[in-house]
Amino acid sequence: MYIETLGNVGDTATLFSPIINVDGLTEPSVQFYYHLFGANMGDLSVDVYDGTAWQVGLFTSSGPVQTAGSDAFEQAIINLAGYTGDIQVRFVSTRTGVTSGDMAIDDFSVEEAPACAPVALLDTGVLNAMDAEITWQSQGSETTWIVEYGHCRFCSWHIGN
Repeated sequence: MYIETLGNVGDTATLFSPIINVDGLTEPSVQFYYHLFGANMGDLSVDVYDGTAWQVGLFTSSGPVQTAGSDAFEQAIINLAGYTGDIQVRFVSTRTGVTSGDMAIDDFSVEEAPACAPVALLDTGVLNAMDAEITWQSQGSETTWIVEYGHCRFCSWHIGN
């Protein structure tokens, strides 16, 4: 899916998946790659219909993620633990600016959730001989991470609640 931000502020584009049965999956997940680039990128919301109602905003992003058109796509994983039967996924793009925004979604799948979801939007802040500031966006419900760093005999730290 590719969307160019042309039109009026507030316009939406919506892409629906076919209806997908997840009964064969122990812990289903929605997985896709996204590229959000441009000064007036807009908003992306990924919603899932659980057979009764739309669960809105299971994944959201506002504004640009990539800083150049040539930047790599980011992966998103939405854990659907507890979902059974038929589901449907929708991608909703909402225009927030006049022009200058390109949104692309690629490699969409519904499959078994990974045992250890990778982090998204990994970034660094302060980096010097004594400090390193690292930020990321979780891709599931995890609240604890193991961070390993250093030289040959490095330390391992647990971060979280």
